[in-house]
Amino acid sequence: VPGAGLQANGTSREVDVSSEGRTVVFTSEAKNWVSGDTYNGNRTIAIDLHTGLVEIVSTTPTSGTIRGEAPAVSGNGRHVAFLTFGSTLGPGWQVVRKDRATGELLLASATAAGAAAVSGTDDDTVSISADGRYVAFETASANFGVPAGSSPEIFVKDMQSGAVVLASTK
Repeated sequence: VPGAGLQANGTSREVDVSSEGRTVVFTSEAKNWVSGDTYNGNRTIAIDLHTGLVEIVSTTPTSGTIRGEAPAVSGNGRHVAFLTFGSTLGPGWQVVRKDRATGELLLASATAAGAAAVSGTDDDTVSISADGRYVAFETASANFGVPAGSSPEIFVKDMQSGAVVLASTK
């Protein structure tokens, strides 16, 4: 809630809730969630339903608020994976994971060597494991081994080891 008795001044959508029911994340165009927010566009918001704390999750230490859409939250609410576009993290849509406890923002849609998906990722396809360690996304990028002209594939990134596994295989 932007404040006692106030309504958000923009639309909100694409919601997820932590398995413990404490943290809700969503995409919002509203600028009045936190004081001083001047970003024009969609941002990822997290709300702690126990404390009422509202946080813009789609931020970087250097750029401030960045575009954030299609969020998914880990079981305890600590990690949030979301799509971002037009950032310095890579071309097109990319998937990132934010650690809300440390502020660390990592590129999830990256190869094991750390290269961003050269063709970006597909919209609205983000998932995160309950412990926040694994992030799943969809891409047709050649640097993930997807042949040109092929349909996108589902990949899972281990955010601790950096390993990437092709999940959409028979």
